[in-house]
Amino acid sequence: SSGINAEYGHTEYEKRKDDFKTEVSKSIIDRYGGEEHLAAPPKELIFASTEEYVEYSRTGKIVKGQEKVVPKSKYQEDIHVNGHTTVYGSFYSEGKWGYRCCRAT
Repeated sequence: SSGINAEYGHTEYEKRKDDFKTEVSKSIIDRYGGEEHLAAPPKELIFASTEEYVEYSRTGKIVKGQEKVVPKSKYQEDIHVNGHTTVYGSFYSEGKWGYRCCRAT
């Protein structure tokens, strides 16, 4: 008789534990959101395999196949203003920044 009661108590405990976990995770998602992150990503992303052929040299450089991607910046680079040949901030002296070409701060 006590064995049956112990087994019943254990199953009740497991059920309450599962209900509590579900309730806690639901309350966290309701409070903070992010349910879309719980879904598994597509299998293409998991395995990250493609059908693109790329050939490498012994030094690791790409010989044939994939083209080099040039990173794009939202800032304009190497803009020379007022006749300077270097960018502002290429020279630093006595706590001031300036142009290296004429050492002006």
